[in-house]
Parts: sequence; structure tokens; C-alpha cells
Amino acid sequence: MKSVRGIVFLVTGRARGIGKLGAEHFAADGAKVVLRDKDREILENTICEFLEKGWDAFSYVADITDRSAVYDTASRVKNEVGLMDVLMNNAGIVRGGLFLETPDEDHLATMDVYYNAVMHFTDCMRCEMKRYRKTGVRFTIVCPSYVETGMFEGAKAQLPAPWLEPEVMVDKIYIAYNRNKKTSMSRSTDLRRGRR
Repeated sequence: MKSVRGIVFLVTGRARGIGKLGAEHFAADGAKVVLRDKDREILENTICEFLEKGWDAFSYVADITDRSAVYDTASRVKNEVGLMDVLMNNAGIVRGGLFLETPDEDHLATMDVYYNAVMHFTDCMRCEMKRYRKTGVRFTIVCPSYVETGMFEGAKAQLPAPWLEPEVMVDKIYIAYNRNKKTSMSRSTDLRRGRR
């Protein structure tokens, strides 16, 4: 397995759940971890936890749907921490309900996070990597269904989409990253705790 010591690992979205668990893996193994979230309180609590463990951690409050904040944060991270080596583009929101009964604002917010912001932020980073001639960029894409992180509280999982355990999921993602695997999992049964 390759070493992550000293690399700059940036995670977007929610300094809790999957993003926090991923950051914990990298930080514990010596990476410089950059957490970015729009929720200042949760972000500050997470950073305090990381610093108390002696991990090299940095925080930036920003909304991934705000393009000027994306550019500002990218510039600040580069100047204050260093060039990013690994991106965990993890921002997410959940809006529930029947499609026609869900307000347009909720549909637009979902599109802003999952399509516009994730794609725009990734493109911003792609341009920067090209400018600094960073090569060998690899992607691990994870498309889970229901994950037990609190985002889906109140939802009922429908078969064949079981509840997934975030710790197991992140362990598999981290192992796949370290081994340069193109895929990290193929069966939802590998990731679930049990039926509900």
C-alpha cells in the first residue's frame, strides 16, 4: 500500500458522516487534511476533534454551490496548506417526498449540490492540476443508496437497496485508494450491517 503521509487531502461537505470518516483515515496515516463545509459549528467541532488527536487538520467554511467561494477556498488552500493531492468530493443533501409534491426550491438545491457544484468544483481542480502538471489522476466513484449517517433519518430503505454502514464503506474506499483499485466494492451486501 502507498503512503499518504504529507499529502494534502481535501474533503467537501459535511464534516461528519462519510466525509469525516474518510478524513479520519487519511489524517491518522499522516495526511494534511482539509475539511470544507458550510456548517461552521459542525466544522469547528470536527476540527477540534482532529487537532486533539494530534492530526494535521485545516478548516474552511464555504458553500460548494457558491462559485466565488469555491475559487476563493481553492486559492486559500493552495497558499495556506499546499497543492491538493486527493479530493473527496462528498458534499450532499437529501430532500424527500413525492416528486410533484416537492417544492421547486428543493429540486433546484439538489441540482446545485449534486450536479452544478460537484461538476464545477471538480472542473476547477482539473484545471489547476493541468496547470501544475499533476499527472496520474485517478477517480474512485461511489454511488451508494441509503447510508446510516443521519442524512436519511426517517427514510425506509427499499429492497434491493439496503441500509449501508458508513464505516465499512469508507474502509473499502480507503483500501481501494491505497491499492490504486478502479473499483472498491461491487455488492451492497459487503457494506450493510443487517436488514431493517
